[in-house]
Amino acid sequence: MYPGAMMAQQARALTRQMSSGMSEIKQTQDSWKVSLDVNHFSPEELVVKTKDGVVEITGKHEERKDEHGFVSRCFTRKYTLPPNANIEKVTSSLSPEGVLTVESPLTRPAIESSETTIPVNVENKTGVVKK
Repeated sequence: MYPGAMMAQQARALTRQMSSGMSEIKQTQDSWKVSLDVNHFSPEELVVKTKDGVVEITGKHEERKDEHGFVSRCFTRKYTLPPNANIEKVTSSLSPEGVLTVESPLTRPAIESSETTIPVNVENKTGVVKK
């Protein structure tokens, strides 16, 4: 086997390792995000939904031919959202490499020790605001 073929074989082995359904969860002060390798599935074969504070990701494809013969796949992954996740603003996107990212903004809790004075703006009949 010559070096080019050896490198291609190693690249395929690495791709198989990477496509084992690994997921990564990241949470910052402002957002919660999960990334999941779904490179064996097309966008039409994936479903992302939320229910009762849980994100559920499912993927399913019928039998098809691959380099070893025929294969069919299905999976379900569930992730519990943080209590301060904004469920109405959950988004998902699929990268060209087959990584699905599901993200939710987090609401910030009110800071109990700080005080803010809110100015009262008064409108007159002409619509001009006086402060």
